[in-house]
Amino acid sequence: MNSVFKGKLDSNIKVEPFKNQDLSKPSDKILIDQFLNGSRGSYEEIVQRYKERIFGFIYFQVKQHKHDAEDLTQEVFIELYKKAAHFRNESKFSTYLFSIAKNIVLNYFRSSSRRFSLYKIFHKGEEEKAINLQEQYLFEVDQKQVVLALNRLPVDERQIIYLCDKEDFSYLQISEILNIKVGTVRSRLSTARKKVISSLREDNHEM
Repeated sequence: MNSVFKGKLDSNIKVEPFKNQDLSKPSDKILIDQFLNGSRGSYEEIVQRYKERIFGFIYFQVKQHKHDAEDLTQEVFIELYKKAAHFRNESKFSTYLFSIAKNIVLNYFRSSSRRFSLYKIFHKGEEEKAINLQEQYLFEVDQKQVVLALNRLPVDERQIIYLCDKEDFSYLQISEILNIKVGTVRSRLSTARKKVISSLREDNHEM
């Protein structure tokens, strides 16, 4: 998947792209069941399987606060340790885990005045045609301007951008993670991208 904007997230941070689960390894559900039956090793395997993805999701939101992202990632897996029995297999395990991460991040922002930054905004699906019309312009925008534009977005819009285009969750899965309707996911994603484009144009016009 191509990014609308050039530039790396951080030269010192590597967030691995999502990869399909190795079918030779036990499923998430099997690992959770084994953990609930007393297997510490199964819990540790879940942590290893998801820690980079959860860290990436959180780090995108608390940019400039790497240590906070690490602490919050640890909190997610502590919460999972406490509440693994609540997973009912009614949705994918990844959806359940990212829901926990979403709540941890929201609590973080409620307890502080920090805003989060993103270095990239991605495009795909139905919104791709609209974005492509302005892609050449956006590729020439300085990344510092992109960060400023993204910082102006509400938390909920930045979360959707990451979950949809970085994690490749479906609209339905995102609706389950954020506890909103699928139509709301679509509208927020479209609105967020339009806001970024508008903000970048305004900033360049003022220069």
